Amino acid sequence: MTPLLDVRALSVRYGRATAVDNVSFTVGAGEVLAVFGRNGAGKSSLLHAVVGIQGHEGEVAVDGAALPPGDATAAVRAGVAIVLERRGLFADMTVEQNLEVAHYGRGLRSRRAIRRAGGLQGAYDAFPVLHEKRRETAGSLSGGQQQMLAIGRALVCAPRLLLLDEPSLGLAPKVTEAVFEAIAGLRSSGMAMLLVEENPQRGLGVADRVVVMDRGQFPFTADAGEARRSPQTFRDAYFGRSEPDGAAAEAERATAGG
Repeated sequence: MTPLLDVRALSVRYGRATAVDNVSFTVGAGEVLAVFGRNGAGKSSLLHAVVGIQGHEGEVAVDGAALPPGDATAAVRAGVAIVLERRGLFADMTVEQNLEVAHYGRGLRSRRAIRRAGGLQGAYDAFPVLHEKRRETAGSLSGGQQQMLAIGRALVCAPRLLLLDEPSLGLAPKVTEAVFEAIAGLRSSGMAMLLVEENPQRGLGVADRVVVMDRGQFPFTADAGEARRSPQTFRDAYFGRSEPDGAAAEAERATAGG
């Protein structure tokens, strides 16, 4: 069976600095691959390359079709969506307007066309509070609600593959629980996900497979169940090298830190 996402020999470089170093992996439909690693390991650069907002070497294919490097429009049309670590919301626009923007990448501008394409219901189904707040500005929301909005905006176009960059970062425990309940629901619906997460307990709880990223490479890969059963092995992989490579860390900081 052809995997939904097939990444082969992917490398990301910023001048002489290498942030992602020749990694290969797949993600199947309905599967969650969780990526863990310390700051500067290359995680955000990996996601940015897959979704086309960062050029790369190697191949990224969705459902067997290769995506041009650095072409985010092609990735969107292939059914790929990303939730950035920094969220990227428009603070002065309403919740509803922020959600409508997600359709613009598909060439849909009018509300009638957006409604015909499914409207905003995917976001409201995942996070009912967004419907309650739909007339309020994004900047007036709490941090947790803003994260829900960022995820909801990715969902309105019904992506086949969702990339999540540190979805629990800075959130209160109760809000984190709500976000991961939504992620678990999306997993059950058959959506494929590539999840970068700082909280191993949360990430392992929804993942099918895990990798630990260090200096742009994958020194550890395992089924999530295996990682849960062997926490010391997972911990050793996560903390096994005393400092991230300076060049990779510098490259990662330059493009979003992660």
